[in-house]
Amino acid sequence: MSKGRKWLTVGLTLLGLATILGSIQAQGMGSRSSWVIDELEMLAEAKQRGAQYAVITFSAYRLFWESASIDALDRESVKNYRFLIKKAKALGLTPIGTSTTWILPPSVDPPLIPVSESPGFSDVPKRRIACIPELNRAGYRRLMRIRNRMWATLAEQFPSVELWRVGYEPGFEFYDCGGEQLSLEESIQYAVDTLRGVKFAIDSANGRATVFGHFLGRSGMPIMIGEQLVQPRRLMRQLLAEIDERGGSRSDYFDELAFALE
Repeated sequence: MSKGRKWLTVGLTLLGLATILGSIQAQGMGSRSSWVIDELEMLAEAKQRGAQYAVITFSAYRLFWESASIDALDRESVKNYRFLIKKAKALGLTPIGTSTTWILPPSVDPPLIPVSESPGFSDVPKRRIACIPELNRAGYRRLMRIRNRMWATLAEQFPSVELWRVGYEPGFEFYDCGGEQLSLEESIQYAVDTLRGVKFAIDSANGRATVFGHFLGRSGMPIMIGEQLVQPRRLMRQLLAEIDERGGSRSDYFDELAFALE
């Protein structure tokens, strides 16, 4: 491709993005938050590259952080997310809802990773991440129930989202209350517990929903768990082995198991 044609192609691509964004803005942007405008730009880019899906990440910080109850979401954030879902669909994109699996608001009084063990969060104490209590104990089960209810609330508040991705954290990093990363075996148990609990929560809130189990990073990209470098397909085999060992149906944990949906 000649340099002139290359720049012509780039120019047309940018023109296409501008046209899509202009169309979105003409449909009632109002005084939206800057993060909403950023999300709209990503929707426009997804449309421009021919994507079928738009991943809508529901932030626990925006929706749950200042609420007194996990059933009472921040109203302005709910409006903004509904706006984004509407715009995604107007662009012909199918929204996929997702959220974190272990960021819990102060209102539920979760134990936190020590400041010294949570780089990147230590300068914002209120956003220190919750630690995972000893597995299978009462504290762990209490927070699991709360986390599952958070996902049910999301599915109830955004019923037009019928595809949900559970476990999108690509780093697969979860920490105990001493600040130590969970072992591979503990991480597998946590992931399987999460898939089971969140799948039930979403199904109870929206019977039309399809739940994609994730926790697998990207196909072919190894994941560092502690000091082990784990290939996603090995992780998938171990997840499935843990599920099968517990008995019952895999459909109790997910409708589909996927590396990534974009």
